[in-house]
Amino acid sequence: MRKNWLSPSAIILSLMIIAFYISNWSKTADLLLLDSFFRQRFSINKLLNIETDNKDVVMVGIDERFISEYNYRISELDRLFYAKAIDNLNNAGVKVIALDMFFPENSNQDSDIALAQSIKNAKIVLPQIRQSINTNGKNKEGFVAFSPLFKDVKRGVIS
Repeated sequence: MRKNWLSPSAIILSLMIIAFYISNWSKTADLLLLDSFFRQRFSINKLLNIETDNKDVVMVGIDERFISEYNYRISELDRLFYAKAIDNLNNAGVKVIALDMFFPENSNQDSDIALAQSIKNAKIVLPQIRQSINTNGKNKEGFVAFSPLFKDVKRGVIS
């Protein structure tokens, strides 16, 4: 009698691995672990009273507190708001501004021009969003296009 070379457990394991790969769960798990690492590192540094070397780095955030206090959603903010913030930071003498905002489309023309001018006058780094593009069954890495107003701005990569 001939034995079946594929056992049911091997088939189930293979299907689980394929599902794991297709669902992109590994990337989600990786990001969760990375977030956890940064939270733990901050907690441990605070607990052990370890000061970071970057005393000159200041993070300015638009978070839930801002949204509740000013009754604005981030997506509703006019780009003139960002232009004024960049101008204020630039006038205060900051060396570099890393702006973790993405502007793929044009909005109000006057606000876009003001933001583009503010970005041009300051040392700004904007995110470069990486994306996987599937054409004819082949995956190619590419970048999401920015509004043409911001084409000359330096960018960092966000995977």
